[in-house]
Amino acid sequence: MDWGNGIYITATRPYEGLANFFSARGTDLNRLFFIDCISQHLGISDPSIPSNVRYVQTPTMLEFVSLYADDALRTRDPSFVILDSLSSLLIYNSEDAVRKFLHALANKMRQKGIKIYIISMEDKHPASFFVFCDEIVDG
Repeated sequence: MDWGNGIYITATRPYEGLANFFSARGTDLNRLFFIDCISQHLGISDPSIPSNVRYVQTPTMLEFVSLYADDALRTRDPSFVILDSLSSLLIYNSEDAVRKFLHALANKMRQKGIKIYIISMEDKHPASFFVFCDEIVDG
């Protein structure tokens, strides 16, 4: 199945681990643009930063996540965005900050017809966040 190009925003797993995971499953990493919010926060450095990866210093810097997502929208023509995860962003940010970030991201993507897949641990987010979802999948 060809999903097209995508944006993967991670506040849970460092890029290196995700790259290994996806590569082992035959995913073409050049089709994904990664915004890694956790590696630098954990002190993990990548001396050779791939062109499809942007590192955000800490998960609290949501404005940089937005800027990098905007850049990827202009340059990568994505058909989907994966946010991994809402639960992790809520560890580092206030509910209000995450709600504003999610609202802006969801509106941008809806305007362009881009699907957003939001990963979250069950019961680790306010019920009010469901307004951003068209569908909820358990599993």
